[in-house]
Parts: sequence; C-alpha cells; structure tokens
Amino acid sequence: MNNAKFAGRVLSTREENRRNDSYFHALVWDDEQEKPVEIMYGSTAWPGGHPDYYPDGWMHPQIDATPERRAAYEAYLSRQREERAEREARHAANTPDNGKRVRVVKGRKVPVGTEGTVFWFGKEREFGQCPRGGYKAEAKRLVAYARMICGPDGKGDKEGFRVGIQTDAGEKVFTAATNVEVI
Repeated sequence: MNNAKFAGRVLSTREENRRNDSYFHALVWDDEQEKPVEIMYGSTAWPGGHPDYYPDGWMHPQIDATPERRAAYEAYLSRQREERAEREARHAANTPDNGKRVRVVKGRKVPVGTEGTVFWFGKEREFGQCPRGGYKAEAKRLVAYARMICGPDGKGDKEGFRVGIQTDAGEKVFTAATNVEVI
C-alpha cells in the first residue's frame, strides 16, 4: 500500500461486492501477532477511503510483502493445515460409527460400562414425519451430519442421535449417542 503503516506487508487484496456498495480488503502480515490480518481499506460507502487507514484519501494497495513475510505466511498456513488435519483425525476417531467399539458411560436403560460394537448410528426417529425417500435413502447424509456436529473430540452436540450397540454376548441395545464414548 502507499502507506508507511503497511509497507512491505500486503499479501493480497480482494473486493467484496454487496447490493449497494463495494468494500475493499487487504490481507496484511502482522509482525506482532505473527499471523495475517485482513483490513478494509476502502469502500464506495465512503469514497474518500477508510478514515482509520487513509485520512488523506483513498489509495489502492500494492502487493509488496517481503520474501521473509511471505515465507512466514506460508509457514502459518502450513501450521493451520496440520492443526486442522489433527482435529479431523481426533474427530473421526471419537465419533461413534459402524464397526467401532464403544462403552456406555451414562444413561438409564443400558447399564453403564456395557461395551460392544456399533452396528447402527443415526438420527432419532421423528414419528409421523418420514423423510422423502425413506430413512435408508438419507442415512449417509445423516451420518455425515452427525460426524460434523460431534465436534473434534467426539463429545460435542450429539443431541438427537442414537447408536445401536451389539454387545459381546450378542444382545442388541440402543441408546443416545451422548451416552457412549469410543474406546
């Protein structure tokens, strides 16, 4: 940008178009926080430029990040990808799914401590409201949705989901997904 405040730190720019106005953003490397920060440097809503960043008028940014800041940005993105992969792996490992071993940790109807293999995982039946195409047709979508809402540790919001467990003795029991943990 043509401003000493952001010299050598602009990584990219973008324009956000809304119904009546456009807003202009720049991705800037912040040395203090050691991460990228997006700032809005202008808009058609205030044609003279954003008063916080350009008190003297609107200036378009120049992408001018130094090689060191670009390398720091790439390292930051790499760390973010690694952390996301770890969260997704934890999430997949802790989400009850067909074939996984689980233990009942709370509840009334199935004794606490019961262990077995999940043979069914899905949404509680909503009596009187059969989804279009039947329950089997939407089973894959529900399981994907359940995996998403269970959170990275598998202990998130599992409300409304149930698991079917086959114990080692061959008995089949059903309980709420919030009552089990993957072992």
